[in-house]
Amino acid sequence: MTGVKKRKNIAIYLLPALGVMAFFACMEAVFAQDLQVSASVNQTNIPPGQEFTYTLRISGESMQGLSSPQLPSFENFEILSGPNTSQSFQFINGAMSRELVYSVILRCLKPGEYTIGPSVVKTGGTEIKSEEIKIVVAQGTSQNMPSSLKEENIPSPSASDADLRKYLEGKIFFRTEVDNKTPYVGQPIVASYTLYILKGLPVSSVNLNEPLPQFKEFLKEDLYFAQHLSFRDVRIDDKAYQAALIKKILLSPTKTGRINLDSMTLNIGIRIQRSSRNRRSLFDDPFFDDSFFDPFGRSGERALLSSSVVELDVQPLPTPKPEDFTGTVGNYALSAEVDRNKATLDDLITLSLKLSGSGIVDSALEPRIPPLEGFEVYETKARSEKKITGSVPGGTKIFDYVLRPRKTGDLEIPAISHSIFNPEKKEYVKLTTEAIRIPVSPGTATTPLIISSSAPRGSSSEVVEINADINYIKSAERLSPKGGVPLIASGWYLGIQSLPVLFAILSFFVNRRRIAMESDRGFARRIRARGIAGKRLKNAERLLAQNNPDAFYLELASALRGFFGDKLNREAPGLTIEALERLLEEKGIAKEEREGIERLLETADAARYAPASLSREDMRKHYNDAVQIIQDLGKRL
Repeated sequence: MTGVKKRKNIAIYLLPALGVMAFFACMEAVFAQDLQVSASVNQTNIPPGQEFTYTLRISGESMQGLSSPQLPSFENFEILSGPNTSQSFQFINGAMSRELVYSVILRCLKPGEYTIGPSVVKTGGTEIKSEEIKIVVAQGTSQNMPSSLKEENIPSPSASDADLRKYLEGKIFFRTEVDNKTPYVGQPIVASYTLYILKGLPVSSVNLNEPLPQFKEFLKEDLYFAQHLSFRDVRIDDKAYQAALIKKILLSPTKTGRINLDSMTLNIGIRIQRSSRNRRSLFDDPFFDDSFFDPFGRSGERALLSSSVVELDVQPLPTPKPEDFTGTVGNYALSAEVDRNKATLDDLITLSLKLSGSGIVDSALEPRIPPLEGFEVYETKARSEKKITGSVPGGTKIFDYVLRPRKTGDLEIPAISHSIFNPEKKEYVKLTTEAIRIPVSPGTATTPLIISSSAPRGSSSEVVEINADINYIKSAERLSPKGGVPLIASGWYLGIQSLPVLFAILSFFVNRRRIAMESDRGFARRIRARGIAGKRLKNAERLLAQNNPDAFYLELASALRGFFGDKLNREAPGLTIEALERLLEEKGIAKEEREGIERLLETADAARYAPASLSREDMRKHYNDAVQIIQDLGKRL
């Protein structure tokens, strides 16, 4: 009986609590039903490079318990601004409604059909999803374009006024031109972005939209960027145009396959006359003939111009490759010289290998030098002297090797061969230096004791010097202190007196390190390699959390290549997988580790073109592998 009473008492306490919980659950369901979630874009058919706005609207009478929405990842799109938020309130018949608006400004550079996934809004335990949105990125070509340019698929101007858009077709356009659409990987090309305006068209302003293209698949070098427009008269078919070069850039592709050259966009101001009442269209006005300099009675309209998207078909280097090919592409000559004609055992000799000619000299890789009998070879330092003649890149890249003679006699630096790929000849070319003879005499240092013995195998030295000038220590009777400890011998006094000395020593080493990092670029790069790689990996982890495979693998590959480029004092953009494998082998890295690094880089490169084939778990594993590689090799290199 007592148990029954207890259960009744418990039920009496539980029933109100359950009622309250049921009430709030019902209210959450009512709130969730009351919420309206919708997503939209201001246009679904856009040319490459043109901005558009994604808008998410959340409205309802009550938004209690509403969390921030989870927006789509916007894969394949570039986020230019946002998400930006705003809210508004309405009172209708005494009832208040609230609306939250999230907007993101996007653009896409590559033509194709894309899907923007749903946004997710959570309120309590309920999820509400917006609809998916289909986007078509295509170059809407103009029917009024000059016939000789129609094959280039130059986009039509974009404007809010349909009459203005129709009128501008063929009269103003933004054109991308390249001097070679089928370059070899590593071969420089020149891309030009030029604005064409039909003579007499009343253009009032030209502004370049930000941000500018990044050209992520290329090494780049700006050749020209217009601060003020300089027009020249050109004739296309039977029409007279004025052309102004906006930007000229030197690009060297780092990947093979089909790559789209990024588009640029211009914001154009057009003067429009609105004063006449009887005109059926704003284009029936005679001001369109040739009244550009008459501003009276005219208002400004805006139009957006996107440059044509040019597709490059980047060719791989032919196979088989010579054994002494390290990845250098260009038209170069190779020479060798030393900084002294004769030396002693006390001297250091600098051997300089110079690659001179046309090409991207920064990406030229170090030649392989043969074993130098009689010399000890120290670390290599590289420096570039770039020179651009017209639109042709070139210059000199110098590789300095510090040598130390290990024996006397007439020593020889043998001829050094280095194969490069010449894109003009479309073949590999073997470059060879002349052999250099250097007479080496004994050093001036005197040593009182010399022990002669057989040199170990692989060593060029047959003499071992033993340090002399030994001062013998004489023993003496042990002195015992008398009386108290003087101040000068107390520990705290000595400690205080040693502080300036310790500070001076510390300052000396800090200053020495600073000077070393400023004077030795390779040393500075090695010291900072792990820190820079860590920042890139942190950014890659952020992209992993956003589930952005393309950007994630790009950042992951950049972190690895940048880390090895800094540790090995090589230019990261020109560090191919084959060159990296060879350099790691020379550093004594095990074959299994080298193969793991190679697989990870190949996976990262391939994933950027087929991101859908890899899951989030795969991305996490590849991220952990990259972290482990950098941690393990950071100390060993």
